[in-house]
Amino acid sequence: MWRNQQFKAAFETVFIKVIYSKTQVMCDSVLIAHSEYLQRKDVKFSIWKEMSKYLKTSSKKVHDYYHNTWSKQFYDDIAPYRQQIKYEVLKTINYNTIQQLVNDVCNQLTLRYPSLNLHYQTLYQLVYYINNNRRLFAATRCNENEQECLAFSTLEQFEQIGEF
Repeated sequence: MWRNQQFKAAFETVFIKVIYSKTQVMCDSVLIAHSEYLQRKDVKFSIWKEMSKYLKTSSKKVHDYYHNTWSKQFYDDIAPYRQQIKYEVLKTINYNTIQQLVNDVCNQLTLRYPSLNLHYQTLYQLVYYINNNRRLFAATRCNENEQECLAFSTLEQFEQIGEF
């Protein structure tokens, strides 16, 4: 079985190699290879299968490792923004899907922090968790009759209640 550092090193080497084979763009670093991957839709479809052959593991494991672990290094840490995210989720009552809620939260964060670049899957997981646990948070007042949660009116009021 692979050790984490060994798998990461092998993953990065193979990632650069496969990106080159699909784009003919020489990538001197994983940052450049990752950028090429994000820009080229044609690369995204078969990359995991090809990488799995080199890494001798399943394409699902390669795909999941990329999305859930490796790619996070290219994004900002979500921790300093947890309270802001919690506030945005709890003040949003009307939405159709969890994706819409995540997009709304992302848009609000982008307005407040224009250079912020969060990992979408990590943001999705946090928004999903907060949304599904609305009633557990002290920052909400729930109307039991209408099952509607109303958040504090300002972020400053909200932040006074502390971390979750």
